[in-house]
Amino acid sequence: MNEKDPPWGGSDAAQLSRLLKEIPKLTVQEFDKWLENYSASEGLNFANRPAQFLPRLVSFANGPLNKFGRPLEQ
Repeated sequence: MNEKDPPWGGSDAAQLSRLLKEIPKLTVQEFDKWLENYSASEGLNFANRPAQFLPRLVSFANGPLNKFGRPLEQ
């Protein structure tokens, strides 16, 4: 979406590590679907670094959200 990959640093790696420790059975397919749902959501800054969105990524497990954090009506 941004035409550039977001930069990764120590804080981003730490957040990814935390996510994987909390959900050790998370599959690549699930993670990919959460990212798809995140990108289909409203009112988000898609230029945020991974450290900013990874802690909330599980919120997008069931689908995209509107700008109020509620399921997006499609």
